[in-house]
Amino acid sequence: MLVGLGITAQDNIMTLQRNRIYITKDLKLDGETFGVFYYPKGAPSYSATRSFRFAAVFDSLPSESIENLFSWKDMILFGEIPEGSRVNLYIKSADTIGGLDSSDWGNPYMNGIYGEDISSITGNYISVRIVIESYSEGLDIVAAPRIDKLTLTAFTYGSEEKLFTKTFDLSFVPKHIVLTYNGDEEQENSLLQFAFAGKESIEDSDYQTISPNKIVKLDKIPEFTQKVKLMVRALGSNQTPVSMDCFAITLGGDGRSQLNQ
Repeated sequence: MLVGLGITAQDNIMTLQRNRIYITKDLKLDGETFGVFYYPKGAPSYSATRSFRFAAVFDSLPSESIENLFSWKDMILFGEIPEGSRVNLYIKSADTIGGLDSSDWGNPYMNGIYGEDISSITGNYISVRIVIESYSEGLDIVAAPRIDKLTLTAFTYGSEEKLFTKTFDLSFVPKHIVLTYNGDEEQENSLLQFAFAGKESIEDSDYQTISPNKIVKLDKIPEFTQKVKLMVRALGSNQTPVSMDCFAITLGGDGRSQLNQ
């Protein structure tokens, strides 16, 4: 748009033609009267195209009880996701079906059709939310995704082997831990899992599972313990054996200690 400013005629000053049709406001500046005008350009000053966004949400029922759940493995979506659309997946988990009601949806997972690693999910029960979105400039050319099925796989106990270290007496209360290891875990049907207890025990319920190569807070072992014991679970088969050469742990807490044992 064009904006003109009307001024009062003075000697040797050209006066802008005032047309009250286009005036938007009268102003007084230093005792003089001025007008603010809107003058149409004679052509559209902007243009826009309306676009449409379509969304659909599907929440699955809680997963069935998986007896002797060892670890969740992956999630794969089967179907077609055309250009102009997308599918995001969300997961919430809990140790009981009732606990799912108060759990939060995690992530999103954005590459479900290519497979998503869900081994970080710890609950025995999970529910999946599928959010489908499409964008279009017309109602007759909407890209329509097609969802055929969604699969989730998990490892279960039964064929695993366990290794326990001795119980280490520390000089401080451990709060965080980093574990690294060297081994061969390339086969998709094999798995190594690490867990720590704060006392001498071989009961699974006394152990907190941790992820290797990450700083992990030890918040599921006794609060004031000064002991740690490591359990390694190895799951494989005759066709896909698991091997581990060595592992190392670094502990931090109220003080410092180096364990070379």
